[in-house]
Amino acid sequence: MTQMAKRSFSIYLQQALKTIQTGAKPLVQILVGGQLCIILISLLCGQADPFNDTAAEHPFLYILWALGTMVISILMMTSTLFILRNAQQGHIPSWKEALQLAAGRFWPVLGASIIYMLLMWVIFFVFAAIALAVMVLIYTVWPAGNILFGLVASVAAIWLTVTCFLGLLFSVYYVAVDESRVFQALPSAIKLLKTSFWGTFALGIGGGLIAILVSTLIGIIQLFMMPLYMINPFLGLIGTWILSVPLAVINTTVLLGLAFELYSSTKRMQTEQLNQNEN
Repeated sequence: MTQMAKRSFSIYLQQALKTIQTGAKPLVQILVGGQLCIILISLLCGQADPFNDTAAEHPFLYILWALGTMVISILMMTSTLFILRNAQQGHIPSWKEALQLAAGRFWPVLGASIIYMLLMWVIFFVFAAIALAVMVLIYTVWPAGNILFGLVASVAAIWLTVTCFLGLLFSVYYVAVDESRVFQALPSAIKLLKTSFWGTFALGIGGGLIAILVSTLIGIIQLFMMPLYMINPFLGLIGTWILSVPLAVINTTVLLGLAFELYSSTKRMQTEQLNQNEN
């Protein structure tokens, strides 16, 4: 099993890039179109102006913006997964076909996302409560020990964050692509994580660092666009969109491509392991 996992992990990166290249056209169309739709909703609902407190002044518009952004984001992610799955099989769907498939799985993916996010928040709350109780206990016995415990707790928090996020991600993949039921997907995702945990964990850390870097670059772009925002929010938003969307599209495509390839290759390893056990 170890040799098989190493072999699969050593080649999955090349396969992921090949899959991304195969489905590049519909991927870019879906992601750029989705970003443009989010910008249009932001303009209509007043979110384009960073100095406008829309939530307090126009709560209905803020709710409309939040719901619209959520719907578009789910459709973008699910469409991307269908494009990647078909690209792996040598078939390149159009962006319309991918969007139709995503629309058919919208409600299950939405329900799964909400349930898994709530579950993750519960896990974090329990972890924080336990960590706080242990910290108070250590402080009463050995005050200097809080520093050491703080370091251990920080490492544990990073491990928990990455593990929970990947578990949530793979669970949504099961619901979206494999059409699993919501409460069946989570145990399947946990088993999948165990199959190649450290490879998956490394991908999560690397993907998180890339996402932070891209978010920082987009934030810098928005800072430079601030004079345009002050002149006209529309000009500021268009300028930011032109400069930041290519970064966002590349980042999303590569991260989702790598994550989906790891998901697929790990499922193949899991199937091979079961077949070996049966034989």
